[in-house]
Amino acid sequence: QFAAYLEKHQGDSPKEDQTSILKNRFKSWVEEEIIAYEDSRLAQKYPEFKALLKEYRDGILLFDLTAKKVWSKAIKDSTGLQNYYDELKINYKYPRRVDAVIYKATDEKNANKALKVIQKEAAKGTKPEDIVKKVNAKENILTSETGIFAKGDNAVLDEFEWKKGLSSVVSSKNNFYIIQVNEVLEPSVKPLSEIKGIVISEYQNYLEKEWIKELRAKYTVSVNQEVLKSIK
Repeated sequence: QFAAYLEKHQGDSPKEDQTSILKNRFKSWVEEEIIAYEDSRLAQKYPEFKALLKEYRDGILLFDLTAKKVWSKAIKDSTGLQNYYDELKINYKYPRRVDAVIYKATDEKNANKALKVIQKEAAKGTKPEDIVKKVNAKENILTSETGIFAKGDNAVLDEFEWKKGLSSVVSSKNNFYIIQVNEVLEPSVKPLSEIKGIVISEYQNYLEKEWIKELRAKYTVSVNQEVLKSIK
């Protein structure tokens, strides 16, 4: 064994003679062998360490098994995920929303001025950002926000009646707005592509519950009442 150790740890030692090299290498080898031996007996000598080692081992096994049966499966099983979504997609619905453009003017006079331009340009299908550029040709008096909004997303829209078309100038909290409603969107089911992360998470919970059901049906769970009482 020592010869094998020497062969493995060969190196130039120009300042040492052979005897010194052997003594020093032998000392290092003995130390490594003793530590390795002691390490191999840790679980026998220390019950707490043995329990901790078992806990880590069981934890790793459970983690790997759960990853295989639940986490990875939910991500890779596209057919199962689609079926799960199809069965419960009624739970994933958008509320009533509105596709709108909210124009905001610096004051009432400029709002009325901008309204005339918006009425003309919107009828031609001009994009909101281009309308803003045209209105702001001489000075910045108008901004716009375009999007799909639900109740609570925008305070101005919450006060405004959701009706397709272009509004007159609307006053809210000393600000002046013009609302262009492109479309009122009734409640609809969210597509899987938009909520995939949420569906995967819920599908994982479902798979875990089903897995536990299978385990309980296959194996009998017994509780040592004396140990349980001692813990309590």
